[in-house]
Amino acid sequence: MILLYPLSIIRFIDNNKFLAINFVLSTLSILFLSILQKNFILPIFFTVFILMVIFYFYFKRKENYELREGESNSSEKKLNEIYNLSEVLIKSNDLDNLLNEVSNFLNKFFGFENVFFYLLDETKENLILRGTINKRKEEIGFRKIKLGTGVASIPFETKNWFYVDDVNKNNRYIKVYDNVKSEFVYPIEIKEEIVGVMGIESERSLDEDEIKILITIGNIINISIEKLTSISETKKKIEFISLINQISTYLVSSLDLNKVTKKIVEILTKHLSYDYIGILLKFDDKLKVIYSVGFKTPYLEIDINSEKGIVVHSFRDKKTIIINDVTKDDRFIQDTNSKSEMAVPIIFEKEVIGIINIESPILNRFTEDDKILIETLSNTIGIAIMNARFFEETKKLAITDSLTGLGNYRYLIASVTKEIEKAKRYDLPISLIFFDLDNFKRINDTKGHEVGNMILIKVCEIIKEKIRSSDYAFRYGGDEFIILLPLTDKLTSREVAERIRLEIEKTDVSGVKLSASFGVASYPEDGFNCFDLIGKSDKFAYISKSYGGNRIHY
Repeated sequence: MILLYPLSIIRFIDNNKFLAINFVLSTLSILFLSILQKNFILPIFFTVFILMVIFYFYFKRKENYELREGESNSSEKKLNEIYNLSEVLIKSNDLDNLLNEVSNFLNKFFGFENVFFYLLDETKENLILRGTINKRKEEIGFRKIKLGTGVASIPFETKNWFYVDDVNKNNRYIKVYDNVKSEFVYPIEIKEEIVGVMGIESERSLDEDEIKILITIGNIINISIEKLTSISETKKKIEFISLINQISTYLVSSLDLNKVTKKIVEILTKHLSYDYIGILLKFDDKLKVIYSVGFKTPYLEIDINSEKGIVVHSFRDKKTIIINDVTKDDRFIQDTNSKSEMAVPIIFEKEVIGIINIESPILNRFTEDDKILIETLSNTIGIAIMNARFFEETKKLAITDSLTGLGNYRYLIASVTKEIEKAKRYDLPISLIFFDLDNFKRINDTKGHEVGNMILIKVCEIIKEKIRSSDYAFRYGGDEFIILLPLTDKLTSREVAERIRLEIEKTDVSGVKLSASFGVASYPEDGFNCFDLIGKSDKFAYISKSYGGNRIHY
């Protein structure tokens, strides 16, 4: 029966459900020994000992079971939380919200008080702090760090996650606050390109299971950001199509060249956040800025054959040129604090008619997406600009004398009427100079119409040289000319007429000496409407001619 004691212990250890049976067997053994030996001390002691062993193993086994069950529940809970986190991240449509969810999760379930995210800026030279929790905040001064410095830059070099167990032994560690023991950084990737890092700083060492979970979370972040990028690219494509439609709709509806170029620049500035934009068009052998925003020299002119200027090289090569560091390109013309430039040719019917020039104070600002977008728009822009040019040329032909390029009779009546209305409204003077060439019919008859035309063209050149840009010049008919001078009284107009008379008097065309008879009339003393002023100035010119010509009457 004594053998029943170890047997009882073994059976108990093997399975605690036999506790009651063991206890009964032990009690019977004690009674049996007591009867045989008539000695109750040893059996009682031995029985108590056995009972103590039995109860020790029972409670020890129960404690281990509860511990294993607790660990199992804890691991299962963490797995459930990671699963829940992954669902939240996958559904997230905002990068900042996504980063905040991860930060809060790591703080809540792992007790990490320092979670941060750094993302590359547009230059790809700096890491910008996008998300933090607790102690690591922007106020500390690490809003931006140079790529290549700090533990956060290591994944960009190794293309993998990195863990340092003792930051004080790592010379790359940038100290932000005291008591940091370890740091873990995981690369954030988009299409296999590292664009940032997730980082955790801890006051203790991380165990293997924690690192595995952080790697898992890092993978979930990358999947989620990949999805966000895909959504963003889809939105960009939609915005791209919308932008093209918006520009196209406006451009085909406008025939004013200045309005067209201004609207193009405004739309690109608004929707694409470009800093400096200019539209340049070809005039003879020069590229001239028609409209621009941000440049110090708003109306720059560049010789097409010049070696300086990215725009002229783009024009001559008929292709887009992107320079993402203009300091390394000798062709760049410095006008602003630009660091990168993109020049896109405007092509109409396979001919380059101008350039869309865009510059930025940021290095590496322009991407393939920018190139595709502007090149696509440049075709529409080219059509719109040529339509506006054709319209202006047609409009100009309708109001211009074909021989001299001066305004015709139709333009004369419209312009004088408009200026008289303005003069009436603001009580301002205006004047007309009327003159015709002396003996011009005889010159035509003796020298021929070719010489006569040469004389008319020469007189036109003299007029343009002697009047202001705000004045108007017209060919009234034959050898008769009218000059409209807004904001000018009769005395001042008489002085202008005298300068023109003297210059004509000095002119010789094919051996023909010239002279002209002038009349000057002004508003309001000589008339209150267009035809009054024209009639009066014509009458004064006739008086000059009747006195022998080559003189002024007013």
